[in-house]
Amino acid sequence: MTRILIVDDDEFFRHQMVDRLTREIKDADLKVLEADDANEARGVLALAQDGVDIALVDNRLGPGDSGLQLLDEIHQKYPTVDTILFTGLDEMEVGMRAYELGAFRYMPKPFDANELVFVVRSLIRKRAVQFERNWLAVLNEITARVQQALTVEQVAETVVDGAAQLGFARVRLYLV
Repeated sequence: MTRILIVDDDEFFRHQMVDRLTREIKDADLKVLEADDANEARGVLALAQDGVDIALVDNRLGPGDSGLQLLDEIHQKYPTVDTILFTGLDEMEVGMRAYELGAFRYMPKPFDANELVFVVRSLIRKRAVQFERNWLAVLNEITARVQQALTVEQVAETVVDGAAQLGFARVRLYLV
């Protein structure tokens, strides 16, 4: 499941993005969360049970923090979240700053909805490839450690540690 947070103070535009993404990207099992300002986005990020994978953030969020400030905070607190920043004005400085802060993409509004779908799909694919590479790296590490293990207990410990690294938290019960 891919969890996307859309942060935009324009409710109509936000709902259009939600509808378009959920309609067009059915193969990724999307869960879309919404926020209308930076404070609400912080709350959503903090309370999201399984975290957020992608954040689509408008730069102009009304009073309070800008989208750039929120983007910076997201990358500091949640480094695995990929971000896309958009704004109503084609401001090159904002785009450059977004990339410097780690944004995957900067999109000036109005943008073509097909482009947004394409960019989000690309990001979902990129994340899937990264996930597979991480799994393969952990599996290679487990294999190397198992080959060096001298006892059955060392093999079991290595397999359990590796499974925990891969996200199988309940595997720790095996050692109890």
